Amino acid sequence: KQAVDAMGAKDYTTAISGLKKVYYRPYYRRQMGNAAYNLACCYALTSDAERAISWLEIAATDGYSEWDHIRKDSDLDSLRDDPRYKKLLEGK
Repeated sequence: KQAVDAMGAKDYTTAISGLKKVYYRPYYRRQMGNAAYNLACCYALTSDAERAISWLEIAATDGYSEWDHIRKDSDLDSLRDDPRYKKLLEGK
C-alpha cells in the first residue's frame, strides 16, 4: 500500500524500494507480477528505460498479462519506441 501511495505522490525512489520488498518476499508470490509491473512503471517514469524494460519482462514472466493495459498505460509512454518494448508486446 505504501509503495502504491508513493507512486501516486511521484516519490518513485520510495515506491521502488517498497515494491522490491514486495517482489522479493516469498509470501507475496501471487503479487510478484503486479509488483514487477509497477517497478517497470516507476523506472519508466524516471527515464530508466533499461530497468523499466527488464522489470516489464520480469512482470510478464511472473504472470502479468494485462496487455491492453500495458499498451495504454501512460506511465510507459517513454518506452513506446524502444525495440525491446515492441518485441515484448509482439503478438500479444
